[in-house]
Amino acid sequence: MPVFTEIVTTIVTNAELKPDEEVRYNGELLPIDAEKGINYRRLTIAPLKGEARCVEKAVNEYDGDYSKLVDVVRCSIVVDNEDQLESVAGALLDTNAASYRVVRLKNRFKEPKFNGYRDALYSIAVRVAVEGGGEVWHVCEVQLHLAAVLANKESSHTY
Repeated sequence: MPVFTEIVTTIVTNAELKPDEEVRYNGELLPIDAEKGINYRRLTIAPLKGEARCVEKAVNEYDGDYSKLVDVVRCSIVVDNEDQLESVAGALLDTNAASYRVVRLKNRFKEPKFNGYRDALYSIAVRVAVEGGGEVWHVCEVQLHLAAVLANKESSHTY
């Protein structure tokens, strides 16, 4: 998590955004959980996916293959417009990055879900040093959202 946090903070900063800036849509804070008063920031690091949800996802979506779980460590980056979207995408695809590499892109801007919802899900392999020497690569997820689409996500789930 600390390595991933450092990487995505650099990506957001390189895209000339402020990672801790609260996101607003139509002048209102964009909530993650309105009841708890938790709002999106430009960069929102999610808590680790819980064991029960990992088991459920591996069994139901991946035929019990836990190696396909790529979103245990994840974040959301929220932008306001297409220019910011392109800046973040460009920063993510930085070919000079030694600490990570993009290994997959699920581009739902190009192919939206049936209800019109769209975002981009980047799987990035993050280089992590291990105790005793050596390194491993861990796949994490970066979700890239437009604030206007995200603001209507909950209402679109009904359909």
